[in-house]
Amino acid sequence: MNVVLATRGAGRLRQGSVSLEPLNLIWIIPTQESGGSSKRPLLSGRIGRGGSSLCGPGKRPGPREVIDVTHDGVARALTVAGSDCGGGAGIQADLKVFTLLGAYGMSALTSVTAQNTRGVAGIYNLSAEAVASQIDAVVADIGVDALKTGMLPTPEIVTTVALKVIEHGLDSLVVDPVMVAKGGAVLIPDEARRVLRDRLLPQALVVTPNIPEAEALTGLSVVDLDSMKEAAARMHGMGARNVVVKGGHLPQWDHGGALRAAPAEARAVDVFYDGKTFTELTGPWVNTKNTHGTGCSFSAAITALLARGLSVAEAVPHAKEFVSAAIRHSLPLGSGHDPTNPWAGAASLPRELILPPGTKPSEGERCGRRCKTVG
Repeated sequence: MNVVLATRGAGRLRQGSVSLEPLNLIWIIPTQESGGSSKRPLLSGRIGRGGSSLCGPGKRPGPREVIDVTHDGVARALTVAGSDCGGGAGIQADLKVFTLLGAYGMSALTSVTAQNTRGVAGIYNLSAEAVASQIDAVVADIGVDALKTGMLPTPEIVTTVALKVIEHGLDSLVVDPVMVAKGGAVLIPDEARRVLRDRLLPQALVVTPNIPEAEALTGLSVVDLDSMKEAAARMHGMGARNVVVKGGHLPQWDHGGALRAAPAEARAVDVFYDGKTFTELTGPWVNTKNTHGTGCSFSAAITALLARGLSVAEAVPHAKEFVSAAIRHSLPLGSGHDPTNPWAGAASLPRELILPPGTKPSEGERCGRRCKTVG
């Protein structure tokens, strides 16, 4: 597969690629064999002046224009999390989302996991000292506009991250309280959960637990919208300034009682609480097992948009739309819980959220670029 950066009048893009105009990014959509040696896109998307659209298998976007432009004022986003060698979750998922949403992504690795869509085969944690050194190195030179945490596998690492957030004045912290992998593997011990609740949660600008994580952090039984709101209020009382309790584990019917076996009309309702108002964020509930990386992608989208200068109230609904589209168009990779689709997530958002700040090329930039192919 190739990456094509095209200038004005370049004509039709190659099959299997999707462009944004004008932008210094290209989306690559995976292809699959469709008879003989030819290939067709599994999913295509495009964004233009008229908004965004998605095309199904075998359809291509029309001719687009891509201008390769650099800019000042780069948004800087840091993820402090574990590695997923399968690429569906962890820092790999975070960095994809950061890039697609116009933020320069950086990482501080906490753990190396051997995993794929079927499960976790091994967990190899780094030392707290190694995590601290990575954070210090990034902050001292490049700087951080917003950061998120994911898998923090030991009490020592959680404590170290909390202290570094305070030391460096990192106010835009998104805490994704990762506890269990999609396949069921426990990623952090009980003591690390306690330290996360007591030391890191009070530093969070946003915390994004799913239903099981909300129950673990609050001790509540979360079974409906009322208990989701109660859990959100309790986590706000623990110090988190904004709380999003994700409802994907608890699909709703008729905006009321929860159903464990939801019909097609069921909705995924997240509860967003800012300390004053409860907001219900509603989207389609997709009956699929292909949800690997949803929590990472959601929190990464919030982080990237915060780094871009959006408020929490603006970033959270856009992140909801991002992850909903990513689930609806999940990627057919592997034989277990397949990963979500970050390209589809980005294609669902308004164009201005995809373009990095400052991408208004001069006439010289418009005319002076050549088409390039990167193999």
